Amino acid sequence: MEFQGSHPMSGVVLEECRSVSELVTVQQASEFGEFAEAIIRAVYCESKGGCAPFPAGNEDFVDFREDITTMDRFIHYLAANGMAVTSPPLRIPDLMMVKGELKPGLYSGGGLYYEIKPNSRSGVSDGQDKIFVLNDFFQRVHKLTGVVPGVWPPTPVYHLINRQSNGLYELEVFLHYWSFMPGLIVYQICYTAKVKALEVMDNVEQAVKGAFLAALLVLIAAALAAALDAILAGGLIAT
Repeated sequence: MEFQGSHPMSGVVLEECRSVSELVTVQQASEFGEFAEAIIRAVYCESKGGCAPFPAGNEDFVDFREDITTMDRFIHYLAANGMAVTSPPLRIPDLMMVKGELKPGLYSGGGLYYEIKPNSRSGVSDGQDKIFVLNDFFQRVHKLTGVVPGVWPPTPVYHLINRQSNGLYELEVFLHYWSFMPGLIVYQICYTAKVKALEVMDNVEQAVKGAFLAALLVLIAAALAAALDAILAGGLIAT
């Protein structure tokens, strides 16, 4: 599978992109998803000059999965922005930004919302369903014509998450994410490897794939060992 978008390295000999669920167990893929979503949220917030997720501020909403009161918090977030919620939403976006007061009509305030999913058949399907439900909630039920699914990032992103080198190859592992459709951000994991001695390339290919999988498992283990908490508490989500 080849890279989508501009290539992050020149002179690459080996490269591959895969959905994480193709490589590890369902539970491990879910744990990596927490790690990936934290990175994507952080870069998203940096791109807009910082976030102060509700209730710290009224402009931004972030769905932290460890928060068991997410639905209540989302309804209070909408209310804080002037929206009269007549019925609770069936789904909650991962990210949302509001500008102005949310009132029905052409000249009301606006909002953008996003869902983050793995680039797998089930992930994309679930993400599309969620965007459809959210669009119906804002547009049809509440007549908020200014609240729409956003398009971010504007171009595909390769975020370096692991690098290693030995006498045979240089390996870099990337979190690759992009806007699949308005409102839906999808991610996968990729690697690029520069083989140092082309005459041993046949022997190196399996070693590179093994190192790629090992790097993925290390990242998952790190997430389980509170790397996710470190990302959130360490200021990567600007406030």
